Amino acid sequence: MGAEGRRRSPVQKGQYTRPSYSDVKPSLRAAWVELESTRWKPVVDSLKSDGIGWHLATLSMPVGSYLHYNALTVETYPTWASLAAEQDRHTATAWTKANPDMPISQYVALVGNAAERYRVDLLRVEDSGAAK
Repeated sequence: MGAEGRRRSPVQKGQYTRPSYSDVKPSLRAAWVELESTRWKPVVDSLKSDGIGWHLATLSMPVGSYLHYNALTVETYPTWASLAAEQDRHTATAWTKANPDMPISQYVALVGNAAERYRVDLLRVEDSGAAK
């Protein structure tokens, strides 16, 4: 198979991922997904040229009251430097450009009403493969 026929893995060796686990209130799940999709996703989309990625997921299985989370977002960064620089870009320029009608403090309050962040991890990708 030629290079043009190979699929590249979305996360490459040496990159960083930051999963943020949340416990979303069941009655506000749709509102949380909409907030993340319509408010945060455009911020990350504006940073694609920097190699920053973003994923939104809700837990399908397992289920049970023992779980501390039922949803997560995962941000990906190509380098340690891009991870460090992300904080300033997200909270300042990128947020304002993507959401001129809503201050970030209002978004944080709305997300906080819908979900409680359980934990955030930072992982370095040691190896990666692509689906065929």
